[in-house]
Amino acid sequence: MTNTLTATRLERTDGSVLALPGNLTIGRSPGNGLVLPTERASRRHASIHAQDGGEFWLIDLGSVNGTFLNSRRVFQPVRLRDGDSIDIAGERLLFRQEESAADSEMLGATVVTMPKIERERCWLLVADIEEFTQLSQRLEPQQLAVAVGQWVRESREVIEKHGGVINKYLGDGYLAFWREAPSVNQQIAAALVANRALQAAGGLKFRLVLHFGEVLFGGVASLSEECLMGPEVNFLFRMEKVAGAFRAPIMFSDAARAEIESLMPCEPVPGEHELKGFAGQHRFHVLKS
Repeated sequence: MTNTLTATRLERTDGSVLALPGNLTIGRSPGNGLVLPTERASRRHASIHAQDGGEFWLIDLGSVNGTFLNSRRVFQPVRLRDGDSIDIAGERLLFRQEESAADSEMLGATVVTMPKIERERCWLLVADIEEFTQLSQRLEPQQLAVAVGQWVRESREVIEKHGGVINKYLGDGYLAFWREAPSVNQQIAAALVANRALQAAGGLKFRLVLHFGEVLFGGVASLSEECLMGPEVNFLFRMEKVAGAFRAPIMFSDAARAEIESLMPCEPVPGEHELKGFAGQHRFHVLKS
């Protein structure tokens, strides 16, 4: 597989250029990668998230004055494309992602980079806002942007505080993972407890789906981001459809339940279920009420 590199950057109106080697936070606080010293910017206003395959996603973090992509307010994570303009607190940024001349020469050569692929057991979690289409029709755009941005910020803080990594955003949700480690089950349980508190707080309704299995790490990961592959990843997304049908706030696969039930007692979802592309019948579980 040929390794394709891209020159990715933000161009500012003052002529300066900010390289994007990976994730970037934007806001008023000094700890951000791009600091905007104006009261119109929130302390943590927005972020740009690098995902596998060279994708960059723009995420508003519940800012008061909004984040705008091509003059439209961002109300959920959205993928950036070359030439997009980003407006934050009076600052305009031009997103550029172009294949460099050197890379074009590499593509014409016969050099092939063999990706390193590792097989590891890990926890996989999908978070998904419930009934997002109906929500977008019910709320005003500004209300929707603030609500989704706040959920993204708070949920990401929970995942990262408890040792997890958000691998990619999915428009109205995200995929996160934890590598297997001695204390990881306790971290997972703590993250679920914190997310249950968010669910009970009366904000956006969202569901969590948790699975445990062997995943392939590597492939064409770029920008130091992990690329997760394999049947267990596909299983997780198929399973999320079942969780939606049962309106389960938190659902566990049988494998996840076996690992964590001593910390978080579960009870079975009625019946056994087919998953497209996976043989046999499958059982799922929810937290005991």
